[in-house]
Formats: sequence, structure tokens, C-alpha cells
Amino acid sequence: MLRLNRETTTVLRDHLYMLGEHFAAGTPMVQFPPEDEERFAKVTCGLDKALGGRGCLACAMGGHSHR
Repeated sequence: MLRLNRETTTVLRDHLYMLGEHFAAGTPMVQFPPEDEERFAKVTCGLDKALGGRGCLACAMGGHSHR
């Protein structure tokens, strides 16, 4: 089970929604604030690790670790 706080859940929802909207419209992605980007990176890295992956590229290369 994945547990996320409300702020992280909101960022994840917003990113996925905007990705779908921009993909469907064929338009460029909106730039999110750096703190939202970092939060999204932590979530996607954690999801990859939970599925047996090595996490994000930075984690896989040993230069960074999202906890």
C-alpha cells in the first residue's frame, strides 16, 4: 500500500491530469514549481522501487537517494 500526504497526492494528481490534457491537445507541458517537481520525482522514484526497479536515474547511479 502506498501512503501519501495530501500535498503529495495533489501534486501527483495535478501532474498526471496535466500530462493527459497536454498529450491529448498536442501542446507542450506546463512547467511546475521546483518544489512540486522534486515531490513528483520522489513519488515516481518510490513507485519504481516498490515495483522492483532501481528508482530514478540519480538513485540508480548512486548519486542521490529519495527516501
